[in-house]
Amino acid sequence: TQAPGVMNTAAASTDPTQREAQMIRGNVMWEAMSKISTISTDEKEFVMSLVGTYIVRNATTVGANPAVEDKAPTITSVRDFMLGENGGTAALIPIPVYYCNGDAECLNPVVVNRQVKPFSSLVEDRLRSLSNKIKTRTAPTTQDLGFINQTSLPVYKMLAVANSRPDSGIDESLILTYKDLIALDYAETFLRRTLRVGLLALNAPGGRNSLEADKLATLSENVKRAITDISIEKNAILTQLPAIQSVSTHIQNLERQLWSDAPASVKTALDYSRLYSRR
Repeated sequence: TQAPGVMNTAAASTDPTQREAQMIRGNVMWEAMSKISTISTDEKEFVMSLVGTYIVRNATTVGANPAVEDKAPTITSVRDFMLGENGGTAALIPIPVYYCNGDAECLNPVVVNRQVKPFSSLVEDRLRSLSNKIKTRTAPTTQDLGFINQTSLPVYKMLAVANSRPDSGIDESLILTYKDLIALDYAETFLRRTLRVGLLALNAPGGRNSLEADKLATLSENVKRAITDISIEKNAILTQLPAIQSVSTHIQNLERQLWSDAPASVKTALDYSRLYSRR
């Protein structure tokens, strides 16, 4: 690792060889996401498709600047990607995404058209899986806990309360009611908390040269744009639930209704769920 003083000198140097030597090499957004241990390859490809990236390659001749290749976002409709086409009626949607073809560093991503589930459908599957684990008293996986921690909504408590009345169907009703909102909240929280941290981690202690600073600024703007688009869709869904002040209020009211006749073992499970609802 270069000392900050050396990096400051390199970034400010008029010698292009010295100045460009400090540039990050490789797929920059991929590098940012690689600092996050809980994100899968598929998720990295989708995020890269949503916000874009740029790739820095070594110069082909001595003294020349590194080659920089821009990769613009391929997903132009956040709504279709998050919620599906035509209000979510299609089981699969065609989405152009970057594909790394098994390359661990994703240095040569290509655009492929995939038939994929809308993100809200993936979240619905995750919620149903979590609900089944609560029913069978199976411990949540690391991926489950990562999902719970990346949403600001009381997801685990919602499912624990719903399953305090076995076979009532309350859990399924809540999943269908809130899956779109949870999906948008998860994506928004992920981009705010995680992706920005990843990008900041790429900033060298001594700063970056002007070209690299501009490229990183563009990626940051793309992340902000995606967050804004997701927030708009999230607020639109909230206005469709006028009878419910908030998810937390709904769950508290439901918990009070079910608590009086809940068996002791279920009350213990609900107490346990509070550990996760605080995360």
